[in-house]
Amino acid sequence: RSVRAYHGLGDAYRDKGEWDLALYYWKEAVRLKPNQFSEVHSNMGNIYRMKDQGAIAIKEYKNALKINPDNVEAHYGLAAALEELGQIEGALEHYNLFINKASESYKQEVEEAKRHIKVLESQRKYE
Repeated sequence: RSVRAYHGLGDAYRDKGEWDLALYYWKEAVRLKPNQFSEVHSNMGNIYRMKDQGAIAIKEYKNALKINPDNVEAHYGLAAALEELGQIEGALEHYNLFINKASESYKQEVEEAKRHIKVLESQRKYE
């Protein structure tokens, strides 16, 4: 099978809510072309977050950012995963990177990131 077929199958299974099959096919795509699919790593991070596997999600988001440092969805996902694990400074860093790099199409997510930053900054004051 081709890399694109694996990538497409992963997307299709994600869209059907079949996380484990999506992960399987995306991992195959990454295995064949390890430095090509920033968005696949970001998608895998999203699924690992949904499965409450934050440490693995963080690894996938970081892999995505190694391939493409401007992947705004990976910055947002990494910020959220770090926040969920109580890593305030890292979460703040990546929410801010997301805000600075996001295009106009992410307007709603930018507002949400700003709300998260306010909460995290208030938590940081009390640590």
